[in-house]
Amino acid sequence: MATCDANGGKPALVVKEGDGFTTLTWAEYRRIASVVAMGLAGLGVGRGDFVALMMANRPEHVIADIGTLLAGATPVSVYNTLTAEQVGYIAGNCDA
Repeated sequence: MATCDANGGKPALVVKEGDGFTTLTWAEYRRIASVVAMGLAGLGVGRGDFVALMMANRPEHVIADIGTLLAGATPVSVYNTLTAEQVGYIAGNCDA
C-alpha cells in the first residue's frame, strides 16, 4: 500500500471503455480494494482462507486480488476458459 500512499493522485490503471479511456488513481485503487476487503471480512473471510477469482482480464480482477490480500486471505485466480471439472479441481485443492 506504500505505492498507493506515495502516488495517490497519479494513474494506477487506465482502461479502454468504448471510444475513450477511464483512469483509476492509486488513491481510488486503494479505496476500492479496501471496500472489497471489508466486504470479504464481513462474509467471514480472513487469514488462512482462499478466495477463487474467476473473471476476464479486467481491472476488477486486480482490485479483487488486492482486496483479498488486504482481507488476509489468499487469492486464487481461475481462468474463465477452464471446464467445470478443472475449476472444481482447483477449488477443491485450495479449499476456495
